[in-house]
Amino acid sequence: MTDLLTGLYSRHQLHIALPELAAKAKPTRPLSLLLLKLRDFELWQGRLTPLAADHLLQVAANLLRQSAPAGAMSARWNNAIFALLLPNTAIWQAEALAEEIREAAGQTLLPAIFDFQGLRLDFCYGTAASPPVEHHRLPAAAEEQLRHSEGGVFAELMLAEPPLPDTPTLNAYIHLAGRYLSSGDPYLRRHCQMASSYALEIARRLHFSPDALSELRIAAALADIAMAETAGSCLNKPGP
Repeated sequence: MTDLLTGLYSRHQLHIALPELAAKAKPTRPLSLLLLKLRDFELWQGRLTPLAADHLLQVAANLLRQSAPAGAMSARWNNAIFALLLPNTAIWQAEALAEEIREAAGQTLLPAIFDFQGLRLDFCYGTAASPPVEHHRLPAAAEEQLRHSEGGVFAELMLAEPPLPDTPTLNAYIHLAGRYLSSGDPYLRRHCQMASSYALEIARRLHFSPDALSELRIAAALADIAMAETAGSCLNKPGP
């Protein structure tokens, strides 16, 4: 069964195909799952008519279909989230593909119906690969990475229980996090996501405790946050 709106495979079909494809995966040729969410879709959905919102999803689905490599399975995962199941694809290759899709999205000319909205097509994404992740955990692992790329780590930091200490340092980090999330800088978003992903994978293999993993996830996500406040002339200065 295909998704009626986009013509992509349904999430159910992807789940059916997952075990068979995972059985063929090897450490040198893993199976990767790439989830891409249409950035700020909920915001635009409130401003667009239902038909226009549906059309935006169709534009995104067509872009995904055109960008999918041979052998990939393209599906609509949930509302504005799309999925690519990628055999023989390492996680770094899936991430590179996601960046290519984002670049293509930025160059996509939207229909005139969206002109007055100032709408820009973009995706946030999450990836996971099996192996090392067991195939039945692949969707959950990719969804976790997707949530991180949306800024979920910062939301957890600011809503943590019990309340975090109201210190100048914490306030500064929260301020920078807000600047970072609204900056739209693709390098910052990407580098922060990769740092968190790789740090957590190493920590899991070293058998860190759940509490330690949680603390590491926040630390890794905040590792590059100061770059949002650093002048480009300093970051990009010529070498010796």
